Amino acid sequence: MLKAKITDAVNLCQLRQKPCFVGFLTEEEVSIALSVLKGLDFENYMLFGGYEGATRLCLGTFPDSIAPHFSAFPIKAIEFNCSSQYRVLTHRDYLGAVMSCGVSRETIGDILVEEGRCVVFCRDTVYDYLSEQITKVGSVGVTVNTADVNNLPEVKEPCQIIITISSMRIDVIVASLANLSRENAAKAIAQGLVFLNGIQVTSHSVKLKVGDKVVIRKKGKYIIDNITGTTKKGKLRVSVNHFR
Repeated sequence: MLKAKITDAVNLCQLRQKPCFVGFLTEEEVSIALSVLKGLDFENYMLFGGYEGATRLCLGTFPDSIAPHFSAFPIKAIEFNCSSQYRVLTHRDYLGAVMSCGVSRETIGDILVEEGRCVVFCRDTVYDYLSEQITKVGSVGVTVNTADVNNLPEVKEPCQIIITISSMRIDVIVASLANLSRENAAKAIAQGLVFLNGIQVTSHSVKLKVGDKVVIRKKGKYIIDNITGTTKKGKLRVSVNHFR
């Protein structure tokens, strides 16, 4: 269905001479989208999530007569404010409140949270509805405003960790990062719980390199930062950035 949507967006933008948009897309879906666009030999597109560094992205396809630009994207940002006197609300709390309104997940982009404030990026088609519907998150009352995208909650910096491993195979790295045995790491890969650069991994023998991004379901996102050296026994010391 995603491949069909992307193909339709390419065809419709050329037919109507207007931009067409798909998503918000996950990192895995972005990888699929790029593959489809390459196969269609289509280059006049842009990926944007409402702010620089967004994780969930909309795909915009543009006719040849229009240069891709972020201002064309149908994305708005809602800000929720609340008192944190009794309870600190989390990403899960805000996502639950948004999804309880019955909107589809693809209409919701990144959710940025700090104490007492949250900014939710969404498609413009659901902005008014969410703004009217959400008066509480959990049991906490919230006020709703249009977000200032130049003043967003700070994204948490990753935690850098050092792992000592025998090789750069993905099962070895997953085992170390997730504190699993090699056997259980291989099972996690076989169960489709591990993604490499947005693509679901199917082989436990894939070799990783510096810059690769690994997502382990329920554990987090990791980026291989650097190989810092070797131990006396020949094992590799690897620095990894962990995004919780």
